[in-house]
Amino acid sequence: KQFKPNYFVKFLRKAFFYLFAAPIIYLYIKITLNTKYIDRYKARPIKKSKRGGIVVVNHVHNLDAPMSAHVTWPKKEIYTTLPENLTNRKYGFLVKLLDGVPIPTTVSETKIFFYILAKEMRKGKLIHFYPEGHLIKECDHLRPFKNGAFTLAADNDSPILPIVIKFVKKEKGFRKRKTLVITGDPIYPNANLRKRDLARQLKEEAFNQMNEMLNKDYD
Repeated sequence: KQFKPNYFVKFLRKAFFYLFAAPIIYLYIKITLNTKYIDRYKARPIKKSKRGGIVVVNHVHNLDAPMSAHVTWPKKEIYTTLPENLTNRKYGFLVKLLDGVPIPTTVSETKIFFYILAKEMRKGKLIHFYPEGHLIKECDHLRPFKNGAFTLAADNDSPILPIVIKFVKKEKGFRKRKTLVITGDPIYPNANLRKRDLARQLKEEAFNQMNEMLNKDYD
């Protein structure tokens, strides 16, 4: 039986990603940004979750999506991103390779968007969100979170994995500046709360944990 064209294309994309693109991207990030991963083991329960999960990351670098991808490797994330990132000349190809999904701009699109993401989560997929929204390069503090990721988690009874990217200034001498990718403790929904209250509680808990991670000294 022949493969249907769309299945064959998906197979080629997946093979290209796992066998070629991902190792090269990882090495590039490791070498150029002097990246160090902390507490990556904490992602294991989320990667095994049959309910899928939400990965929330502070948005501080053009390459913070592939940094997050290494934490949940080999499970591939679905990335929510601004539409203009998909057409960016410098890194648009990378966003597409990482299965970037454009964030909707209208109410009707938003309903369809969340329906599709919920469907993917029921298959055990991980959905990547930047709860701060826009990128501010090398921002050293957390900005207010938007509600989308946490509403999706509450509506689907799915856990949240917080990840923080932090830049440590280089010391005197030839030592490079470090880029720390820190994995937090998974946050699980409280079944006793109403959906709206649960979304609010998940957002507060994620913000507080990520803020603590960002301000902690890891040296």
